[in-house]
Amino acid sequence: MLPYNFLPLNFLSLNFGSLNFGLRNFRSRQTIRLAKVVLLGCVFSCLPAKAQSPQANQNSGERVSETKTAMPDAKATQKKVPAGGSDQLAPETAVITIHGFCPGSASRETPACSTSITKQQFSEMLSAMSFNTQLMNNPVAIKAFAESYVQALLIAEAAEKSGLDKDPQFEELMRVIRVRTLADTYRRRLQQKNSNPSGEQIENYYRQNTGKFDQIELDRIAIPLSNPKLARDAQADFRQKAQSMATQARLRLTTGEDPGKVQGETYRTLGLTPPLTTDMGTKRRGSLPGPLEQELFALKSGEVSSVQSDTSSLTIYKVRSRSTLPLERVRSEIAQEIQQREIQSAMQAISGGTKTDFNDQYFKSHATPANVRANSVTKAPLP
Repeated sequence: MLPYNFLPLNFLSLNFGSLNFGLRNFRSRQTIRLAKVVLLGCVFSCLPAKAQSPQANQNSGERVSETKTAMPDAKATQKKVPAGGSDQLAPETAVITIHGFCPGSASRETPACSTSITKQQFSEMLSAMSFNTQLMNNPVAIKAFAESYVQALLIAEAAEKSGLDKDPQFEELMRVIRVRTLADTYRRRLQQKNSNPSGEQIENYYRQNTGKFDQIELDRIAIPLSNPKLARDAQADFRQKAQSMATQARLRLTTGEDPGKVQGETYRTLGLTPPLTTDMGTKRRGSLPGPLEQELFALKSGEVSSVQSDTSSLTIYKVRSRSTLPLERVRSEIAQEIQQREIQSAMQAISGGTKTDFNDQYFKSHATPANVRANSVTKAPLP
């Protein structure tokens, strides 16, 4: 039996050189087989010698290698790789050939002992592993993955011969991987299904949520409530003067005075150096604190906010202009919003009728797999 700590809890993220494929990217039965190969390789390479079962070694010849089913036939036809890019290679061209590796064969010394992976097989493997097209176009990362996978295959064969693939904990790991893979694949399929909303859906969403795409251009004057150049006993008088100047500054802004001029004169009166500008740029809904955003988006162009107070300053905002982003500027954003809404709706339909209870006595006691194994008499099958 393997120790439960033979693999860290993040084993569900498979790291191949420069590529890191989390289970959220898995999407096929081929990936399950690939994960099995990798897990076998990882587990076996981490095991102490005493973990290898002599009895398992005696019976290894009776097993059908799972690695072999995940790989092409050792006698697969290999074509000479022509010069040029990978696009010029025929699908059946061998892109990886492992000489001296032929799972299930008694001898590795014969010239015929080799295993080949064709361009089509390797491409399908990559496609099953990741949806990141930029990553998949990285030749260095792809080569690193290929080299790591070959190493995993070699170790996985040794693991199978030792009987590790029949170990109960390994089988449990594969069960967990299957559940996680199915769940993450389904989420990914939902994303793909809803990735291209129709033009009508996008236009309807825009009409129903036009206010969401409002934006305002703002000026801001922030007046400090303290002056670090003054003594502590002079801070109260400064604070009172700052409050008075803030009231005057707001009044001046409402009459149309230039915010930069008002800010400069206010700061100089208080003995402070003014900031370079009052311009806050353009702000959309969702980019400001809730209460402040509600007040500012209720203002018309040219109107001024109330004096906003916090522990260190008094702030006044003026709306320079208001506008609504046109549909074409937010079309892709709306498509993403619709996609997320549909996915959330589907997830709610799946889990909405369920209720889960967690046994606090178990989880708060920090129970470990080792404790569970030591205290278990029988193993109840999981769903």
